[in-house]
Amino acid sequence: MQSDSEGSHELDIIIEKKSDSVQEVHLGFLKLNHHYVIQFSITDDLGEDISADPLQNLHCRVTSCVPTDDGEGHTINLEFHAYKDKLVNESLVLTNADNSKSLTLKLMARVLGKNKGTPMIRNGIKCVGIDADEDSEQSDWAGFN
Repeated sequence: MQSDSEGSHELDIIIEKKSDSVQEVHLGFLKLNHHYVIQFSITDDLGEDISADPLQNLHCRVTSCVPTDDGEGHTINLEFHAYKDKLVNESLVLTNADNSKSLTLKLMARVLGKNKGTPMIRNGIKCVGIDADEDSEQSDWAGFN
């Protein structure tokens, strides 16, 4: 039987440093056509002020980058749209104030399609919206009267 600390570790967002300029962020399972706000902390050497181009990616957008209390990195807040099922890989580039250093975040998620169940989302991820179902049997057509 697992202890509580072992079981809760699996619910955290996993961040893997692949190189000095690339980190993979494993978001776990998400649901198709859902919008999420995601918060996680990274370790970096970009300095206090960092930014991300809001137009670099259609499906995810950084909303804030705040330095961590220990000064070793940043807490990242972003919006993410699970727009297709199966494996979703999205990239975001964070740059420091004078654009001399950058860090690429590779966001990875497994997206469950319609009628594939409900995922247990990880700590730091919240669902904030659901797109209207295009295959819905509801219609605005009033029918014949």
